[in-house]
Amino acid sequence: MINPLFMDDLNEEFEQVKDDVMNLKQFQNKISNLKFLDPAMGCGNFFVVTYLYLAELERNIIKRFIELGVECKFKVNTGQFYGIEIDDEACKIAVESLRDIHNYINEYYKNVLKEDVSGERLFLMPKIVNANALETNWETVVSKKELNYIIGNPPFIGSGRKTTIQREDMERVFGKKVKHGLLDYVCAWFKKATEYMQNTKMESAFVSTNSISQGEQPAILWEPLMKENNTVINFAYRTFKWGNEAKVKKAVVNCIIIGFSDYQTEKRRKFIMTKRI
Repeated sequence: MINPLFMDDLNEEFEQVKDDVMNLKQFQNKISNLKFLDPAMGCGNFFVVTYLYLAELERNIIKRFIELGVECKFKVNTGQFYGIEIDDEACKIAVESLRDIHNYINEYYKNVLKEDVSGERLFLMPKIVNANALETNWETVVSKKELNYIIGNPPFIGSGRKTTIQREDMERVFGKKVKHGLLDYVCAWFKKATEYMQNTKMESAFVSTNSISQGEQPAILWEPLMKENNTVINFAYRTFKWGNEAKVKKAVVNCIIIGFSDYQTEKRRKFIMTKRI
C-alpha cells in the first residue's frame, strides 16, 4: 500500500537529486517533514513499516552525502506519525512498537553497518489519540494543512453485523439521507477521509474488504463521494486473500486496497496481487 501511495515516488525522486547536494538536502528535509495519520491505528503496524521504509531511504541519502564529502545527520523521526485508536492498550503497544523499531534501527546502523554519522536518530513521541475515530474531528489530531498521507486498515465489519453503536457511528458520518445500513463499517473511514482531504494535496489509502467494490455498495458509497467530494481513485489492488497467523480459527478475508484523493494524480494504476501480504 505505501509503495504506490508515496514510497515509489520518493525513491524515484531520490534518484533524480542524488548527484546535487542542494537538492539532496532539500529532499532530506522533505521526507523528514512528511506527516502520516492512521485513523484506525490498532497496534501501529503501518507506522512501523512506514518508519522502516523512510529510515532506509534516509540511509541512502546519508550514504550519498558521505560519498560527496558533506556533513549530515539523521532527520527522519517518530514524531511524524499521528494516530487515532479506540483501544487504550493498542495505543500503548503502538508507541512501544515504534520505540522498539527506532532502537533497532539505531543499533543496526551503528553496530552492523558500522556507519559513522554525527548524532543519533532521536525518538520523538508520536501523537496518538485514544478515541473513536468516527466521533473525532481529525483536524484536532493533526491539521489538514500539515498532513500528507492517511493510511490504515479500518475495521472489517459487514453491513449486517454492525452493533447499535456502530450503526450510530455510520449515521453520524453519513447522515440520515444515505442508506448507510447497506454499507460495511469500513466505509465510514472512506467518507471521513474524503471530507478531511477537501481542498488539499493530501492522499489516502486503506485496506478494505472487497465488498465495498461490488454489489450494491459502490453506488451508495462511491457515487456520492465522486460527485460531491470530487474523490478520485488513484490506484487499487484487485481482490486478494489476507489471513492472520493463528494456528486455530485462522481468519481469512477477501481484501482490496484503494488509494484516493480529491485531485487527479498521475498514478491511476491497478495492481493484481501475486502473493498474500
